[in-house]
Amino acid sequence: MVKSVVGKYKDLVSIYPMSKLTASKQLECFNEVMTLLRKVSLNVVVISVDNASTNRKFLVDCLCEGELKTRIIDPVTRQPIFLIFDPVHDLKNVYNNFQSRKLFECPPMTSNLPTGCTAQFQHIIDLYNLESVMSLKKAHRLTPAALQPKKHRENIRQAGHQGVL
Repeated sequence: MVKSVVGKYKDLVSIYPMSKLTASKQLECFNEVMTLLRKVSLNVVVISVDNASTNRKFLVDCLCEGELKTRIIDPVTRQPIFLIFDPVHDLKNVYNNFQSRKLFECPPMTSNLPTGCTAQFQHIIDLYNLESVMSLKKAHRLTPAALQPKKHRENIRQAGHQGVL
């Protein structure tokens, strides 16, 4: 699939049905798709994959010459192509870890956080409790389901068994 970085355009480029995906098969598909995209003058800026082992192997072994990098250089256009793991799943994993561990410690980064920082999940709960009675909210999508998704899913499952939704 291709998607515009700055617009709403998105389109399906190709589907490769197969019974067992390997990194080498993925490389063949990648090369075919890249050739097609160059023919129609689409510039590839990012390749996004989920964290499946085959995808990691494809990136590391086939595109990054054995060591995972944040970008590769397209051999034809000489432009960088950034490599990311699916950001939606990445953010979900960070949030789930934050929720279960109750504390997030960010290491020091010289450019913008020289001393690091910490965040406590309790602060999000406190914000929800503070805003729950307000009509205008800063965190308008902060709901009980966002604070306790497992409990919310269990309630839905139980309601479904009772014939109530």
